[in-house]
Order: sequence, then structure tokens, then C-alpha cells
Amino acid sequence: MQNLNQYLTAAQQIQLAIAETRTDDVWLAESLPEVALLRAGMRRAKSANDVYELSSRIATGAGTAWKKSLTPSETIELAGLVRKGLQMTDSELTRAEAIKAAAEGRAITKAAVSAATTANTPALYYSSQQSGVTPLVPVVTRSLISMLSALGALPLPPNVRALVQPNLLQAAEITEGVPYPAAAPSTDVRLQSNRKFGFIAGFNNELVNLGTDAIVGFVQSTLEQGANNATDAAMVESITSAAGAAESTVNAAIRAFAGDIRTAAWIGNPETLATLRSAQETNVGPQGGTYYQLPALPVLAMPNGSLALIDVKRVAVFDGPQFIERTNEADVAFDTSPTSATQVQHLFQQNMSALKITKYADYSLLVNPVMVAV
Repeated sequence: MQNLNQYLTAAQQIQLAIAETRTDDVWLAESLPEVALLRAGMRRAKSANDVYELSSRIATGAGTAWKKSLTPSETIELAGLVRKGLQMTDSELTRAEAIKAAAEGRAITKAAVSAATTANTPALYYSSQQSGVTPLVPVVTRSLISMLSALGALPLPPNVRALVQPNLLQAAEITEGVPYPAAAPSTDVRLQSNRKFGFIAGFNNELVNLGTDAIVGFVQSTLEQGANNATDAAMVESITSAAGAAESTVNAAIRAFAGDIRTAAWIGNPETLATLRSAQETNVGPQGGTYYQLPALPVLAMPNGSLALIDVKRVAVFDGPQFIERTNEADVAFDTSPTSATQVQHLFQQNMSALKITKYADYSLLVNPVMVAV
């Protein structure tokens, strides 16, 4: 059966993973009504179009509006609709969205349940959620594959052969008795659908169960940063291996470049890019920019002190789907290089959850890049 979660945003995948471990529909409808609607809608989704429509409809009402509160009667009604799951009709889903819309414009007026505070419910709060404190979310840049795709790299589906002509061809004037020059395209390029990258991150249940925007954003950045770093490391290894010995100057690298310099881009470590600024080059820095009027892409996996010159139009990429899953019952070894002797953590006993991200991606360099030491 097709996994429809891949058509949700990363944030919605995390919200759904949190919701699926909650059995209290009333709590979910009261505390996270947009997540309750997401879970109900996904239970009845049959196709990618269903998921796209659901995701768009819920995202339209996302933001500060959902910080408002539902009345007790609306909470019970929405919880009842959520329980129906696959049996929810279109009219009932519309009614649930109407409840959501009503909540968007109303201040907190509940009297049946007192507001949760750090004083009466300290177990629900972390220091990062206290007034005036913001979670420290790491900077997440797009993966190199995503950046190249945005610049116009060939988006090749997996397991499909591509007709490729990597060289810059030029016809010749034909005089009497002189043979025509000839070239034939290659069909050797085929990307894999089963190449995947991923890792597992552990979080305390009291943290992730809150499901606030700040928590979802922190979890999402942690997972996506790890996946992006993995795909970048793999691609940088291929680039440096294909390039061979580095040139000593930028001019030498450009002369040695076999691709089309008009569609080329530089790839460099953010620290390296920060050192390239000069009176001539004022548009380059740790966040990228341009260098010699070519795009400069910041990639942490690139070795410091080196730049790679790559022909974007002669790179085939597969920027595949990513999946985020959650468990709170497994035994997990939280180690970047686990062995048989690595101690495992019992998630259920320690009130923890493990979220796993899996990213499918692949690439192929159709023209060898050039490295330069700077």
C-alpha cells in the first residue's frame, strides 16, 4: 500500500507522528485541533491528491489563530468527529473545519478547565517554553541536491535511463571529400530509487507531546539537518574523487573545466566562502552569493580551503521523498557508530520517543568537476 505521508510537509509528518501515539481524542481536539483534523483526514485519504488538498486546507489556517481555545462543547464535538476516522463524511469534515474557523477569532474563555501553568502543571513545561525564552533551533540550509535542482540540474526519476550528451559539441564546415564529425549520446546514467539516508533522534515525551509550533520546528530542523548533512557528505565525496588533484588558482580551474562555464557554480564550505570577499568580490559570504559572477553554494561537508567548480546543467539529481516516523516502545542505541557493545535505551521505561527520518536521494556527475585551493 502506498505511504501517503510522503505528500505531507515535514512539519505535518511530525505532527501526525505525535498524534498517532495519543489515544485521548478529547485532549488532542482541545490542545492541537489542527493536528486532530490532520489525523482524521489522513485516515480517510485514498490518494496523493487527497493528501495535497488536506495539507493545503489545514495549512491555510495555521499560525497564531490556532493558539485560541475551543469551548468545551466544541472540543467534545471535534473529538467525536476525530474518533470516526475513516467514516467521517465530507459534511462532518466541513463541520470540523467550521469549529476550527470559529476558534481562530476567539480569546480563551474556557471556565470548565483552568489554564495550565508552570505552577500547577510543572511536568508539562520545559525551560525553553517559559515566557521570554525561545528554543535554540540550528540553522538548516537546503541540501546540495536541492540547491542544484533549484539552479536547473537535470531532475532525473530513479531507475530511468537518460540520453546524455555531456560534451560541448560543435559542427564543422564540410568540404568535398571530408567526412562528417560524429558523436553519440550515452545511455549509462540511471539513478537509484533505493538509495536512502537517515538517522534517529531521541526526545523526552513531555517535550514532543506538546506539539507546539516551536517544538515541531525544533524537531524538524534537527531531523532535516541530519538528513541534509548525510546527502551532502556523500555528494561531496563523489565530487572530490571525480575532480582529482586541485588546481592552484581560480583561473587555472576555469581553464581546466570541461563543462560549460556559463552554467557552472562554486561549492564551498561557509568558512571558505567567507574568506573570498574582496574589493572585487563583494557578493560572496558564508551564506553563499556569487563568486566570479557564478552562484556560490554553502555546504558544510566541503573541506575548508577548497572550492569545487561544477556544471549544474550536467548533473542529474533525484531529490526524493522523506519520511518521518515515531516510536516510544523500541530499544535504541543512541550512538553515531553503534556496535554490539553499545548500551541501548529503553524508550518506554525512560518516557522517551525516537523519531526517525528517511530521505531518498541520488545524483550523477555527467562532467568531472574541478577543485581549486583558495
